[in-house]
Amino acid sequence: MLWLCLQLPRLALEVFDRASVAGQPFAVVEGKRLVHANEAARREGLRAGMTATQARALSAQFILRARDEAAERRALEHCVGWAQSLSPAVSLEPPSALLLEIGGSVRYFAGLDALCKRAAHGLGELGYGYRLGVAPTPTAALWLARAGVSQPVVEQRNLQASPAPDP
Repeated sequence: MLWLCLQLPRLALEVFDRASVAGQPFAVVEGKRLVHANEAARREGLRAGMTATQARALSAQFILRARDEAAERRALEHCVGWAQSLSPAVSLEPPSALLLEIGGSVRYFAGLDALCKRAAHGLGELGYGYRLGVAPTPTAALWLARAGVSQPVVEQRNLQASPAPDP
């Protein structure tokens, strides 16, 4: 078995991005803290982790939106339909990832590199930023993607040599 994780690290932001005005600074808040800010908001000095009050002190010109977990779930479910063109075995890993068992798909796509490039291109076309992780277990693929380790680990014995993900 070989697993591909498609992790969407900015999904909480990207579910709003399509409806935002181009260039308009906006941020997503969960509770009292910013969890994501778009590029325009980051140029204003807004960063994940700061409070909404701190953000307003830096800039009054941004839109603040509450995190919409239902919209994130719908976006992930939409991605499942697309991801099934890469593998029939796709599962959700909320809040922001998909896991695909790709062992049988690698040959169909003429190799792992070609399959990963197709996945990257497809996610880009759908408008999502992504991280890919490839490993012999679903958990390892998820951890590699979350850690930003894009180098595939195709054999179980090589997992120990891979860098540990961030907590």
